[in-house]
Amino acid sequence: MSTSAAAAAAEGPHGYIQGACLCGRVKATLRRPVPGEMKLCHCTDCRKFTGAMWGAHPLPCVVAHDLSAAYILTMPEGDLTLEGEFKSFFSGGDSGQSVGRHFCGNCGSSLYDTGDDSPGWVFVHSGLFPPKSIPPPNLEIYWCNAESWEVVHPGCKTVDRQ
Repeated sequence: MSTSAAAAAAEGPHGYIQGACLCGRVKATLRRPVPGEMKLCHCTDCRKFTGAMWGAHPLPCVVAHDLSAAYILTMPEGDLTLEGEFKSFFSGGDSGQSVGRHFCGNCGSSLYDTGDDSPGWVFVHSGLFPPKSIPPPNLEIYWCNAESWEVVHPGCKTVDRQ
């Protein structure tokens, strides 16, 4: 199946996209993010949680992370539906508030984050969704933690913190 066919197959009804964890036991349905909603996080916590150099989030994201980078989609809680069992781990963020990291209880795939300083918002890990279904990022946070050889993604602004 081509990547465009795979992305079309993952397209749910009415502008939603569908994805799953590595083992497929947790299924996610999410309002399709629009351009301008994506950010990369280079905080150390995101780096450790995702096992990647950065994480990606939809904007606006107000949770303080400490990862190298995560590609995270930030959205209202009601825009994400999960089916299946997952586990959670809570730790302190830069703000001093609790940050929840939620993951598949079977395969360990990172699913989403929550933060006490961001009630009503979820920070969905974009790796759950098929290629070509996520818009490009426009902001990189915690750039101060980026590796010396990393370059800013085209069209992104950078900030050293959040």
